[in-house]
Amino acid sequence: KKLSEAARRAIEANANTILRNLGLDLRIRIDDEFNIRVLSSLGEIPVDSISGGELTAVAISIRLALADSLLGRIPGFMILDEPTAHLDSDRRRGLFEVIKRVSKTVPQIIVVTHDQEVQDVADKVMFVIKEGTTSKVLES
Repeated sequence: KKLSEAARRAIEANANTILRNLGLDLRIRIDDEFNIRVLSSLGEIPVDSISGGELTAVAISIRLALADSLLGRIPGFMILDEPTAHLDSDRRRGLFEVIKRVSKTVPQIIVVTHDQEVQDVADKVMFVIKEGTTSKVLES
């Protein structure tokens, strides 16, 4: 029980530091059952009422906090698989801002997506095409 409480506190503290570094007025609280509550300066916010970019920022901060708590460091890279799925254009732009801010902490972020807008904000674009039974990677 003490180990569980220590892990919860470490993850919570690390995630809140990351959210603060992202410039967001959000923090999280993790209860004894490991349920996550989102808080702002105005109080608790239902998770289903925060924006898609904010939700992704919270999810990324928790993942980075877990890595930091388990490994003792932030990972050298992060892979995001279809992070813009089901987001409207405003929320996609917000997500791109979050990814740009996270890239100051995580040296390499790989985004796997079918979203053409990502090409406009990416440093480098690679395409994977299938030719017969072989997949080929092409640089843009």
